[in-house]
Amino acid sequence: MSTPRPETTLRVFATNASYIGIKGSIKIPTTLNVSGGYVDWYFGLGNAIVEAGISYTGSKFRTPIKITSPGGEPIIGTSQDDITGIIPGATVPIQLLHDRVNHTISVWINGVKIWNSISILDSHGNDVLGSASTAKMVFGLDDQGASSYSLGSFTLLKLQKTDGTWIDWNSSVPYTPLPSGSASSFNLNSYVPLSASLNAN
Repeated sequence: MSTPRPETTLRVFATNASYIGIKGSIKIPTTLNVSGGYVDWYFGLGNAIVEAGISYTGSKFRTPIKITSPGGEPIIGTSQDDITGIIPGATVPIQLLHDRVNHTISVWINGVKIWNSISILDSHGNDVLGSASTAKMVFGLDDQGASSYSLGSFTLLKLQKTDGTWIDWNSSVPYTPLPSGSASSFNLNSYVPLSASLNAN
């Protein structure tokens, strides 16, 4: 009998808090067997502040976004379904940008600006990301233990600095891996770029 795997992640942080944007592509696994929950692949800014990407439930792909204040205050948590071109085996671009002047976040997935200038002010009027933040890439899941998939990989990773320039996120950029939950279920191929397959348990 399978063992549940709640809130399991492979996470990699760009260690320095000096970024306002992240972009790259996810090569979605060609073979996906998902039941009793979901798997996801996403980017983030801040420790657990702004997160957006792609999730799969076994019946459909979704493009969720979650924004939380540093103190844990939920600001937004929603998703869109069935964005064109997101299928097993596809390579899908994802981009998150923090507008520090207007205190908003915008998200592009597969070339579509699906989240446009969403406010990231908390109830006290503070920008939850501050002037700059860490960035992260994540493989996640929450299931009953029966899900599996073939190799998936982030590619073409770039980070945007506060002066607006983009740099390659490669192994020369300081990074910190922080797996959680039943992360041993993943077969890790590399941390930067994050690449792994998933076993059922």
